[in-house]
Amino acid sequence: MRNFIILLLLLVVFVEMNQCAPPWICSQKVNKGYGGRRCRSSTRWYYDTYTRKCRKFKYLGCGGNSNRWISKARCVSECWNTM
Repeated sequence: MRNFIILLLLLVVFVEMNQCAPPWICSQKVNKGYGGRRCRSSTRWYYDTYTRKCRKFKYLGCGGNSNRWISKARCVSECWNTM
């Protein structure tokens, strides 16, 4: 039973480690998108491949690309091992 629990925990860790964003998403340059009547600006995070860190930017609310995360924690969890 103990071995089963250990094996299950290792499986969970392995699956979590492999559920990151595809590398092409995290390697996209920051894109602030565009504003407009129906666009709501907010603070977002993107992965900077040059510094290998997640950085904050002002998203204008519409458009942009997929390298746009709602929090630094989410950015790190999605992109930290894709590069």
